[in-house]
Amino acid sequence: VDWNGDGDFDDADENTIQTGDATHDYGTIQTNQTVNILGLFPQIYFNNSGDKDKILSITNWGNNPWASMIRAFNGASNLINSANDTPNLNNTSNMIGMFASASLIGSSLDTGNWNWNTSNINNFSSMFSGAQSFNKNISTWNTSSAQLFLAMFQGATEFNQDISQWITVNASNMQNMFNGATAFNQDLSGWNIENVTEVFGLFLVNSAFSTDNYDALLVSWSSQTVSSGLSLDVGTTTYCSQAAQDAHASLIADDGWTISDGGQFCDEIFSNSFEAIIVVKTEDLQTSYDFSKLKIDSLTQKPVLIIIGINDKGEKDMNIHLRNDNGFMQIRVSFLINNKWQANQWQDINETKKMYLYW
Repeated sequence: VDWNGDGDFDDADENTIQTGDATHDYGTIQTNQTVNILGLFPQIYFNNSGDKDKILSITNWGNNPWASMIRAFNGASNLINSANDTPNLNNTSNMIGMFASASLIGSSLDTGNWNWNTSNINNFSSMFSGAQSFNKNISTWNTSSAQLFLAMFQGATEFNQDISQWITVNASNMQNMFNGATAFNQDLSGWNIENVTEVFGLFLVNSAFSTDNYDALLVSWSSQTVSSGLSLDVGTTTYCSQAAQDAHASLIADDGWTISDGGQFCDEIFSNSFEAIIVVKTEDLQTSYDFSKLKIDSLTQKPVLIIIGINDKGEKDMNIHLRNDNGFMQIRVSFLINNKWQANQWQDINETKKMYLYW
């Protein structure tokens, strides 16, 4: 163990032929130090104790074959990953709590390489639980061996990455996987859950999970040969489409599931008479609205004010206008704060009667 980071392992101040725990007292020194380790180093284990807050950065993983990552950096609240290389996980199967409560890991300060080879990992439980800032692209992770995703992103409030391609065919437990991951809103309908025996609390507290993604999840999962008697809790998220309603009913009646959610509800914002101003509050930078329920005959040639958008500061910052232009529905959007139009002219709403609005 090279405590001063100079690469010289023959210094009298270094620990050589180390076979157990190694400690070093830097005295009253105030500057940051780099620690180098040479040889086999099977496991690092802060486990939310000791000097967990003193480790600041992983600058290089090296080719050391880690034997375990269980609670390796648990509680390391000042830790970021700045390593360009990736950890050697060939001998590792367990990631339980690896970065639990590591509140800076994966933040904007984190410049490290997250393209890890996780093909041998079977347990991701609580890996990022409480890692509030984690939001790195881990879509390429190989989860084909994964059995346990228990509370993997629980409380990871910034995480919202597309992990739709993850292989979940061997997964058995997804309980609380996204509980408290309040930014997560991705399509998981492609996940195979036929071996899952526990999904309770999957999205228990998650304000971002959308009706569209919940609809797709219900339709897909009801078509699979799922375990009977499961409990699924998605908090207040609602489902809408007829296909989702049928799937919801099937999972309960045919598979014996208990489902807790916000119930069946469809956004009726465009089925109003448009005689009153409708206020929508959203912090999303992009959202999709479905105009299919709107009767174009209800619109006059004169622009009709439909929505006032309110941003996350409580400011009225957007108007959305609709009009009937000789049988074609058109829309324009203006920003109230700086009095700018999003577009210089009216835009047609396409044949699908769905379009994206950008705040």
